Amino acid sequence: MKHILLVWLPLVIAYGTTLMWVVDRWNAPTLYYQHGWLVPFIAAAIIFYRRPQWLKTLAVADRRALWLFLPGLFMHLCGAMLMIDSLSASSLVLTVPGAAWLTLGRERLRGLWPVLFLALFAVPSPMYIEGRVSFMLKEFAVSGGAGLANWLGAGVTRVGANLNIDGTSSSLYVADACGGLRSLMAMMTLGYCVAFFIGSTSAVRRVTLLLVTVPLAVTANVVRIAALCLMGRWFGVEFAEGIGHTLANVCEWVADVSLLLLLDGVLS
Repeated sequence: MKHILLVWLPLVIAYGTTLMWVVDRWNAPTLYYQHGWLVPFIAAAIIFYRRPQWLKTLAVADRRALWLFLPGLFMHLCGAMLMIDSLSASSLVLTVPGAAWLTLGRERLRGLWPVLFLALFAVPSPMYIEGRVSFMLKEFAVSGGAGLANWLGAGVTRVGANLNIDGTSSSLYVADACGGLRSLMAMMTLGYCVAFFIGSTSAVRRVTLLLVTVPLAVTANVVRIAALCLMGRWFGVEFAEGIGHTLANVCEWVADVSLLLLLDGVLS
């Protein structure tokens, strides 16, 4: 309790504004980090599930954690002074594990380090990086989706983010939220959880699952856009933007999760 009052309570107060910024980014219209709402609950559930294991070891303060904790605090201080919220938020990746190590000790955290580093997937990236990555993913998804749809006979002509379909008077518009970054971030989080919280602890398995989430999410989004173009050609753009859009999203996620779990089964 002493360490909680001396470390965690001041830490929560110091990061109050930063945490509000993080939540605000989770709720942004693009929904790139909407999955961030699940991360704290996933972490809490895993810690609770593994409580018989970590409760066997006494909590002992470990000053060796300062090499991780202090740089995080310095990053937060720089972010606060420069009014760069993303820099302050990024420091959570260091201060959260550092504070846990400092107050509980390394032995008690054995097996829980992957839980602490879930902060990597909850903290939004700087706006500039987000914008650039989002733009490149959307360009690839729109071009790839239109190309695949044309190969299948959809007759699509691209005009910016609009996909004009032969035989229809309207076009499909690919919004920023559908560019691929949202599904990529969610799939990377899911892949991390599967790699570290389910199945064997093989390093090859974990690395493979982490690496495959990126091409899997990007490819699935290209196929989804191509499918929407085909729906627009066969059933009309209104159907593709309504029911078809919902069906395509569901099918994309079912395929992503199924392929990830199938690969996990093969590697295990």
